[in-house]
Amino acid sequence: MLPPNWSAVMYLQYLLTLDDDGIDLVTNVVQDWCKVHHVSLECKLGREAMRFAVGRTLAGEKSPLALSRQLQRTCIWKVSGTRVDAPIS
Repeated sequence: MLPPNWSAVMYLQYLLTLDDDGIDLVTNVVQDWCKVHHVSLECKLGREAMRFAVGRTLAGEKSPLALSRQLQRTCIWKVSGTRVDAPIS
């Protein structure tokens, strides 16, 4: 069984790889994305969004708008069940 604070530990593990600006960027973008899509930060999709945003930030993304759009393109299909990059028939 996982400890009760397991989710909090996972978030900290992801965020500790970033500087202060990166932490602010990721937490703001992911919280906004989760709120818009009615996804809990503690659920699997919320954690995946966090991992994605941290990875993009570590790769050099500094723009909140660009990170938000990347997160939207990558994760929205998992919420809706429809891949946004799939060909339209």
